[in-house]
Amino acid sequence: EKMIKKKILIFGGSGLLGSHCYNYFVKNYDVRWTFSNPIKKDKNSIRYVYDKNISKLENIIKDFKPDIVINSLGLVSVDDCEKNHELAYNLNTKFVSNIVELLQKYRMCNTYLIQISSGGVYGNRVNNKDMPWEETSDLNPLSIYAKSKVDGEYEALKFEGPSLIIRSDFYGLNKIRNNRTLLSWIIHDAKKNIQMKGWENIFFSPISAYKLCKTVEDLFKGNNTGIFNISSETGCNKFEFVENVCNILGLNPDLKKNTVKSVIRPRYSVLSCKKLKNTINFECNWKTDLKSYLKYNYFEDLKIV
Repeated sequence: EKMIKKKILIFGGSGLLGSHCYNYFVKNYDVRWTFSNPIKKDKNSIRYVYDKNISKLENIIKDFKPDIVINSLGLVSVDDCEKNHELAYNLNTKFVSNIVELLQKYRMCNTYLIQISSGGVYGNRVNNKDMPWEETSDLNPLSIYAKSKVDGEYEALKFEGPSLIIRSDFYGLNKIRNNRTLLSWIIHDAKKNIQMKGWENIFFSPISAYKLCKTVEDLFKGNNTGIFNISSETGCNKFEFVENVCNILGLNPDLKKNTVKSVIRPRYSVLSCKKLKNTINFECNWKTDLKSYLKYNYFEDLKIV
């Protein structure tokens, strides 16, 4: 007999992570996803613009009755958040509390709520020692973006049902919107041989959006809840990341080392995935992950404009 597919509702489905979630989950689940900007629609997409219009949101949740909600909607540009505090809090915090209120209102306390947070919530260490951040580390958010994501985590934790909070620094190519991401910017500029600068004083532990989706699935299939870092097992600086992308694609751009002096961007965002590895079968070498991501997403079907 036919298995009844679990229903997944993805908020922010046309964003970088949301579009990967859709492509990843649509094979084995009944998926709906929301988008705000006009794009090529399919039968599973729902136009939803966050304008405090709670009734539209209410209808989406009430009509679809999702088993799993993945919230990847948000204002993710650190600079845009600094310019527009209200929008940052509406999208990164208030929206999460709206979802939680509606799930509780309709007694959907068996629904799995997955809130996509950020590795940026940790900020910089008070003692300036560079050690990978653990989920229990004190949070010291530096920007409006990071503060609004921390508050979004608090809202998600108020949910009475099972929830997962994912802290990560992911990359990828957005196939739905084809808008600029870190990865497409690197490829675009490298191909045009525009002089590029790679920050060598900003460290992170990058993971591909595809690997992130798979890991999230492994976590919810095992009924795991709580806060998890999902990242590569070792970190690198942004310069190394740019250099590796170019090497894999056989590009030789004019690449210079640079240091960033921003006070709102943490210098060291390498995450520890010890808790993750103790919970599920997980390994991720950032270079291997990058290579396989580019192989499948770049050479096969993506022509970066």
